[in-house]
Parts: sequence; C-alpha cells; structure tokens
Amino acid sequence: MYRRWWAERRVDGILMVDLRTNDPRVEELRRLGLPAVVVGGPVRDDGLPSAWHDEAPVVADVVRYLATLGHTRVARVAGLGEFVHTATRTAAFLDVTSELGLAAEVVETDFEPESGARATRKLLSSPSRRPPSSTTATCSRSPAWASPTRWASRFPTTSRSSPGTTL
Repeated sequence: MYRRWWAERRVDGILMVDLRTNDPRVEELRRLGLPAVVVGGPVRDDGLPSAWHDEAPVVADVVRYLATLGHTRVARVAGLGEFVHTATRTAAFLDVTSELGLAAEVVETDFEPESGARATRKLLSSPSRRPPSSTTATCSRSPAWASPTRWASRFPTTSRSSPGTTL
C-alpha cells in the first residue's frame, strides 16, 4: 500500500500510529524512503522520528496511588500486548506492583468495551481466587464498566478502603 501511494505521488508522508513491537512497517517505510513520523511510540533503533510520551511513569504513579489507598491486589485490563504502548504500560504495571509487593494480574483484551467488560467480570467473579480490590484499564472508553465499585454489590470485597478504584 505504501509503495503504491508513494509511487503514484498520492502522499507526501505518513503519520504511523499503533506501533507494534518489531513492526514491519518501520523497515518498509525506511526502505521506500517515504517520509514518516511514528505517533505514539519510540522506534528503538532511531530509524524514524517519533512523537510520543513515556507512559511508564504515569502507570507507576497510578499503582503507587492505589497502594497508598490500601489496595494490595490490583489488576490491569490491557489491550493487545503486540502494541508498544500496551507493552510499555504492562511492564511498568508489573515492575511497580513487584517493587511494592502487590498481587497483580494482567488480562489482555482487544480494546473493545465488551471485551474489557468480560475481562473485568472474570477478574471480579472468579471463585478460585480473591478478586482484585482495584482495576486499571487501557481503553479510554472503559471507566464506566471497569469500575469495581459498579460491581461491588454483586461481588463483595474485603478491601480496607473503597470497594475499588479505577483510574
């Protein structure tokens, strides 16, 4: 597709979004010489310029905040791990939960609200383990369904603070 657009002079450049780990588009754009900027993730070998922000400190702040509220079991409803932003957020989540000695669980979904809702229900209702006292979610459309407070009447918790916090 890029090759055809570039050959036909239909584009002057590309803004590439949703960078994946080992994304083949990076090499293809570089090979074609098609001007491109990656939006939303750094290209590790500096092959293309990128505009992004480091999300790891934000995720770390959220987890630390949840710990100060007394949460000891936290979960992350994440997107697909093949995306750089998901991998970055998940790594930060797991690093900080480990550092703080929190029980942590990550469930990957496809970013759709219905998938996130299913994952959250599963996390909160599993009879084989205690549910998390808090969840975090990737999708900006998710806070309404991801809030454990919404499910508190259906799934009692033993949290020292509120039934759940979603950020």
